[in-house]
Amino acid sequence: MKKLFLPLIMLLIVFTLTACKSGIEVAFKVDGETYETIELEEAGALSSLPRPEKDGYFFLGWHLDEDFEERFDYRSVVEESITLYARFIEDDGELNTVLTDELSIPDYEGKSFFEDGIGEVELLACRDGDTADFTDGEQDFRVRYLGLDTPESGHLYEPWGVAASRYACELKENADTIVLERDEAAGDRGTYRRELAYVWADGRLLNLELIELAYSPGVGAGELKYGFDMRLAHDKANLTGLGIHTQEDPDFNYDAPVETTIENIVQNPEDYRQASINLEGVVAAKVGQHAFIQSLDGEYGIFFYIGYAATERLEIGYEVRIENAQVYHDGKPFDGLFLTNFGGATITPNVDNLDAEYTVHTTPFSDLTFEKTGLPYAYEDLLITEIETLAGDILSMTLEDESGDTMRVYQLYEPPLLNDTQHSLMPRAHRVNADNFEEGMRIDIRMNLSEVEGELAFVLSHRDDITILD
Repeated sequence: MKKLFLPLIMLLIVFTLTACKSGIEVAFKVDGETYETIELEEAGALSSLPRPEKDGYFFLGWHLDEDFEERFDYRSVVEESITLYARFIEDDGELNTVLTDELSIPDYEGKSFFEDGIGEVELLACRDGDTADFTDGEQDFRVRYLGLDTPESGHLYEPWGVAASRYACELKENADTIVLERDEAAGDRGTYRRELAYVWADGRLLNLELIELAYSPGVGAGELKYGFDMRLAHDKANLTGLGIHTQEDPDFNYDAPVETTIENIVQNPEDYRQASINLEGVVAAKVGQHAFIQSLDGEYGIFFYIGYAATERLEIGYEVRIENAQVYHDGKPFDGLFLTNFGGATITPNVDNLDAEYTVHTTPFSDLTFEKTGLPYAYEDLLITEIETLAGDILSMTLEDESGDTMRVYQLYEPPLLNDTQHSLMPRAHRVNADNFEEGMRIDIRMNLSEVEGELAFVLSHRDDITILD
């Protein structure tokens, strides 16, 4: 019995040693000392990576060499035992882009974003810090950037939103090459059917850079391809307390809402820039769900961009009280001076005056001024001297009045997106069919005076506002 028992013990020892030897060992070293060891039973990716700490320093990820020349990709398959080395940089309390600087763009030459998941594109329009419209030459589409969420700077304004948008837009607008990259872990599309992607501007990952510079938190990084770097970038920026991480935005107005009038805002726009306000007025025109609000005396107007929240409280003829809206200027190319639905502005119709009078002006072109923007105008027998379609399929016409003065007119809506289910400033049913018009035609028209890229111009509200004369 004892003779039989001894060989069994020996076999068990041999089996155990063999099993251990077949394992894959990943050793993590910090300053030359073994920090942690993980053993894999078979080749595969590491489910998690340790995050060591060191006083006065910030952990900058794991590398395959002691000189920190080759970063370890946490999603790579480990097939044999390796040693990883922790890299640290001194925590000087300042923001930096060291993670972005060292990241290399994948090969994209000759590839297509839609077919291959990566490809070169052109910028059509910069929407805000984490959204933009692009074209690959065959279709135009909107992209929501992966792994971040910059503060708002459109239908509402949040601290650091304008700064984040300005920084992201300048990088893209000045880039010689823009490349979009998908991530299988995220899927193809997000909210509003926007494409999801990483954005590389001249070889730099914009998503990561915005997080490193504290323009955005790292959001939903999870198992994303660059998720580990994004989490490191978020934590590194957070330690500085700068930007979105508790620092006040010097360009943001934090004051409580003030009681004012449309006239005061129009005459003193810089005094109300980004201010939260309360005022009263009458809905004189609409573009889609957005409204032009006229002062109660009919002499001043302002555009009210309410974002994506449709409301029945803004119907033409309604006298309304608007509270906690925000004033901005040129946040979008076509708005000029406008109100936004900041923080969910309260819109209260005066139920005793839902058919209020408002003024449709007939001011000659030569007498129009920026103080008269935001108001509706009507003209008869105008001559179409030029018609063109601008980038984004925006219809533009030049109209001449009886005195020979001219004004530009735009049918404005957001650039064409991936499909018609996405949000648009002007519903398709309201748009003018450009094929119905030609140079030399005479028309009667109702329009709203606004500002387009710093110039006075009219914008159309509805296709029914144009009558072609025989």
